[in-house]
Amino acid sequence: MQLPKLYFQIPENTPPPFLVGQVSATDADSGRNSHIKYKIHPGTSGSTNFAVYPNGGIVALVKFDREKLGTYVFNVEASDSGKLPLSESATVKIKIIDVNDCAPTFSVTSYDVAVDENMPHGTEIVQVKAEDHDLNENSKLSYQLNSNQSHVIQLIKVDPQSGVVIARGW
Repeated sequence: MQLPKLYFQIPENTPPPFLVGQVSATDADSGRNSHIKYKIHPGTSGSTNFAVYPNGGIVALVKFDREKLGTYVFNVEASDSGKLPLSESATVKIKIIDVNDCAPTFSVTSYDVAVDENMPHGTEIVQVKAEDHDLNENSKLSYQLNSNQSHVIQLIKVDPQSGVVIARGW
């Protein structure tokens, strides 16, 4: 009996239960000795979050959050039905794929700054900082002023990439 190493990817926040993939073992025996049963080894990162069906289907039992844990690794054991069962294990690695599920958060919720009355155009006033716990494209931020007060927009602007608030000049 031989099992390969298996690698699967699943998107976070997918509602359970759902089929992640399939494990398949072969056995050269015949009759009862060739009937294969599968189980997940207890005590590994996937033992409580996944199940394996009798046909070898690996099923997710929970909704995953990549920001908490991005990879699960566990062993699946295949055993035959002989009087003295023989078994083999395969390592299963499941990567949780990021989705854009985290809103950006500011490191400081309020910025109080003093500005000179005659501050020249282009003077940096303050830099605001936010972060997003998603990955790659999902974590890219863009800053903009959110004000319905036209006099504020006339006096300052924000660099969309850096978050630097700049005086337009008084």
